[in-house]
Amino acid sequence: MENKRKSRIRKKIGRKIQTKEYESLDVSVEIEEEIEWENLEERHEKTNGVSRILIKDYKNTMTQVLKDLQLSQNKATVTSDSDKASDELVGKLQEEVDSLF
Repeated sequence: MENKRKSRIRKKIGRKIQTKEYESLDVSVEIEEEIEWENLEERHEKTNGVSRILIKDYKNTMTQVLKDLQLSQNKATVTSDSDKASDELVGKLQEEVDSLF
């Protein structure tokens, strides 16, 4: 039987949004959690769980900030000059970015 270990996980996500010409706003969320784990697989799963919580909190925070400050959002744009494979990857990344909001 393996011993349980503890780790303190700290993650932060943020984005600078342009609200007007020559005006921007930084929105970020940080989370710190202590996890217990017995093996690397369990540690990885729990770390991913912290990431999911962080991303959900970030989405809610960004939505609330935009609403309360009566701002519109400019979604990120991903561009590429490369071949079809890279274009498909860029398309998937764009969908992920857009799904955040």
